[in-house]
Amino acid sequence: MSYPKQTGFRHGLGRLLRVDARTPQEEHPPHSRLVGAVDQVGGNGEVLVDELRRVGAVSDNPANLRGCDDNLVRSFPAEELKDRLDGISAPGERLQGLIRYFNSDLGFRGSRMEYYSKANSFLNEVIDDREGLPISLAVLFIELARKADIAIEGIGVPRHFIVRHKPPEGKASLIDVFDKCKLITLEDASRLSGVRLAEADLVPGSKRNILERMVRNLINVATLEQDVQALMRYLDLVLVIRTNSAIDRWQRAVLRSRTGQPAGAASDLDWLIENHPEGIDQGSVESLRRRLRAQGF
Repeated sequence: MSYPKQTGFRHGLGRLLRVDARTPQEEHPPHSRLVGAVDQVGGNGEVLVDELRRVGAVSDNPANLRGCDDNLVRSFPAEELKDRLDGISAPGERLQGLIRYFNSDLGFRGSRMEYYSKANSFLNEVIDDREGLPISLAVLFIELARKADIAIEGIGVPRHFIVRHKPPEGKASLIDVFDKCKLITLEDASRLSGVRLAEADLVPGSKRNILERMVRNLINVATLEQDVQALMRYLDLVLVIRTNSAIDRWQRAVLRSRTGQPAGAASDLDWLIENHPEGIDQGSVESLRRRLRAQGF
């Protein structure tokens, strides 16, 4: 799976706004319940898929927490799988039963023809269409495994997302859910990533990190589609998840300043001036802030 670098996003944003996003040229804050939902991401014992649903990752409008059926993901089929695995105790056999059920019975597969479609990031559409991105398929695979008491964790690597089976005893297994749940080696994971990986690089992703990565996929898609309204929603959401992300706050300030939201842009710029984060050109920030101040904001 490809994750464009921030420089690529800046260039895409510049084309979208017809400005250089590195140089500055009605406010809609995130839903109040959205903030509370994200604050709980990562709580012990909570279900990843349900957290993603609560913050809108299964809706075409991430700010609309009622955008999908509350029971859609909770009812994700697992009873039949549990019946099939009843009496099977060997971890390897249980894993193979899970893989067969996910691939053959449920029919999930990696989306290759329309890889960059935003539908591949919305869990309700992935469930309906039975295809998605590495990370969205992995989230559903993890949830199904959880319901069957199989230990699976998600691992984000450059350009891709894989999972790892960690049985109580024995060797762990890496799995590429996108490629028909193929068992892969560390060398395979390195090829998928485009960089040489070590075991220490295979760090399980937290719920918050997985959610953030899914939203960043949607940011990339909105930029490619030149969808300003969607881009603003996703920047709002990613800044709820990662409040201290200076580059996202700067991107949103530029976007707000060019889309008739000067008060919101001024607020973002004030945060950047007060916090003075590394990697942000303070001269550009202060220049844009002066311009907005001259307009009364």
